[in-house]
Amino acid sequence: AGGGSRRKQLIYNGDEVSAASYPFGAIICSTMHSQEKCDAICTGSLVSPGVILTAAHCFNDFMDLYELDNDFEGRESYEREITSSYRVVFGVDKSGPHSVSDTVGVKKIVVGEPFEFGHLSSSWDVALIFLDECNTDTEPIKMLQIGSSDDGSEAAALESAAATATAMAAREVLPSQVSILGWGDSEGFCVTPYYSPDSHDPLQLMEYNSEACGSLAYCKQFPDRCDEQLTMCMAQENIASCNGDSGGPIFAQARVLPPASEQYRKSAKDESADGEKEEEEEGPGTEMGVGAVLRSDEVEEGTNQIKSKWGQVVEGGERKMEKKKAVASNGQQFVQVGVLSSGEVISTGASSYQWSARAVAQGPSRTFKDQATGAFLPAYNQWLKKHLAADACLHKTFLTVEDLFVDHTALTTAKGGTSD
Repeated sequence: AGGGSRRKQLIYNGDEVSAASYPFGAIICSTMHSQEKCDAICTGSLVSPGVILTAAHCFNDFMDLYELDNDFEGRESYEREITSSYRVVFGVDKSGPHSVSDTVGVKKIVVGEPFEFGHLSSSWDVALIFLDECNTDTEPIKMLQIGSSDDGSEAAALESAAATATAMAAREVLPSQVSILGWGDSEGFCVTPYYSPDSHDPLQLMEYNSEACGSLAYCKQFPDRCDEQLTMCMAQENIASCNGDSGGPIFAQARVLPPASEQYRKSAKDESADGEKEEEEEGPGTEMGVGAVLRSDEVEEGTNQIKSKWGQVVEGGERKMEKKKAVASNGQQFVQVGVLSSGEVISTGASSYQWSARAVAQGPSRTFKDQATGAFLPAYNQWLKKHLAADACLHKTFLTVEDLFVDHTALTTAKGGTSD
């Protein structure tokens, strides 16, 4: 029997981690109930200097949003109402409380087309949040792609036999385990039908096993809601995503590859060469090029003008700038493969009485399985690239949209778990 709703705004029993170790993580919070506080509702990830990737269903306070196909012509005031109701938080270890003054505003929200909230499916459950401010202090997590970009509509790409074959190839190299990051509820009510006090929750990391969608109970009951070309499926014993985890990044490890764009490589090389030339002529302490910044963990004090690692000029560089990189370990990087959508907690043997006794005495233990689904990012590559091209913050850097993605061939393992 399933526990709770079929769609949970999705970490119960995960590992507490520091936001400094996963700087690309972000909290999506709502100001609908307060003008001074922002309440965490979902998790997301920084995928471009000015854009957060999360789940479309996180914005279900505005159900008309899903009927507009992101066309707000004539409804600009409605769009302003939506964007003014949500904000983003970076670099915190707890889900709250958050003062509005510590958050970043939202200027635009784009939801997946054709996402249908009532369908209770992970298909097209993706959304992009465009920020009021550029985040150039943090390296975005790169997204998995299934090959080089081609022009054309997403629908045409998905109907292509070649695209289907490539998507399946990408799925084949996914590791047997993936990680999910989130600030969701960590209390016992996530996995039992019994109430326990709610409080602000720590950032947690969960490891899930990659599964064939046909093995999940929900997908067996509703196979039309689990299109394996658009959806990735996962399961784990005694760990569960919960309210607030929705939209969280599903990620694995991959080899660190050079940026895709020739423009970036040339710019970095030119900047590095210019920096070396200036140092020879004027000595150290002049402007640092982006190539140098990308190769070092911090920029030394004392420069009047420096460039951030995204190539954006920063005035008054008298403080050290530490790089916040999406790095797993030496020679490895985190790569996002999906977006957490929903989950179903299934009892694995406990009776109602046993649930009750455990809830009162010690909390649930080794009695449940969480079966979760998410949007499989390679299926949405064209849609993502189309909208990320509008990120004004990206245009201020040496990067291109292609540099935000990593080809599936970079994944280091095949059905063998992430590398250490």
